[in-house]
Amino acid sequence: MENLKFKFFCSFIFTLLLLPSCIKEHEKTLSPNDVIVTINAPLNTQEYEAGDTVFIKIDIASPSEIHGYELHVLRLADTTEIINIDKDAHQSHYTINEYFVNEGKVHSDMELTIKAHVDDNGSVKTGNVRFHCHEK
Repeated sequence: MENLKFKFFCSFIFTLLLLPSCIKEHEKTLSPNDVIVTINAPLNTQEYEAGDTVFIKIDIASPSEIHGYELHVLRLADTTEIINIDKDAHQSHYTINEYFVNEGKVHSDMELTIKAHVDDNGSVKTGNVRFHCHEK
């Protein structure tokens, strides 16, 4: 019986020592500064005429898995949200390719905001650009 208790105790200690190494690397060390958000399009202060297609091209890169991202495009003149995407994909790299057509209904500055969700604690890496859409 003593031998069985000793084996159980050794197994328990081994499990406790092994458990911390099973935690994912990004949960131990990843911070928002480790994540690179590159907005390739639209460019800051870029202007679009009515009928133009506004291409959105964004790369998010991280040394380890992040939880996902949010993409928002807001028309500032009337606070209409043109694009609202919330992606929960658990990857280390995202290539975002979206677009919309400037319908030319309102002459307005626009704001694109991308938020890369780094962890479960609410840490984010944010990028944004402002551009302009003309009306008809």
